[in-house]
Order: sequence, then structure tokens, then C-alpha cells
Amino acid sequence: MCTAHEETIALLNTHAGVKASITQVGSEKFYALFTEFINAFEDSGYNTEYLKGTGTATGPAPRVNSAFWAFMRCVKDEVRVVERGAPGEASV
Repeated sequence: MCTAHEETIALLNTHAGVKASITQVGSEKFYALFTEFINAFEDSGYNTEYLKGTGTATGPAPRVNSAFWAFMRCVKDEVRVVERGAPGEASV
């Protein structure tokens, strides 16, 4: 896997940050969309060109593009703040 792709690293860090947090909890949808991105990225052969194009109809890796944006958009609605909890409390 390419370790210099900033957008992919940002997505991975977002997921890891929520999973490890004691003040944030991701919903089932948050974790499902992350899994969809990982599966699509693996199936594409780790194609880092997935952000080229405009989504599902164009670009070199449209499934990865769609999964990336679905995950990144879900963060604001699918991650909630909690007062107390253990790291990964809501992980699936």
C-alpha cells in the first residue's frame, strides 16, 4: 500500500482517532462505511488515483471514490461525543 497518499492517510487517521477515543463514539454506519472503503481500496489494488473523476460514473476507481466520500461525509453525523467511555467503546 502506498504510504504517501495524504487523503488515504487522513481517512485512516479519522477512523483510528474515533476508535481509540474515550470522548467520541462512531456509529455502526461509521464503521460499515470504513469497511466498505477498505474493501474497495483493496479490490482496486490500492489504486491511489481514486479521487480523480467525479464519483461513481468516472475516474479510475469509482467504487473507491464513492466509498471514500461516503465515509468522509458521514463523520459529522455518525460520530458522537460521549462523556465517559473506553477506547473503541462502540466498535463493531
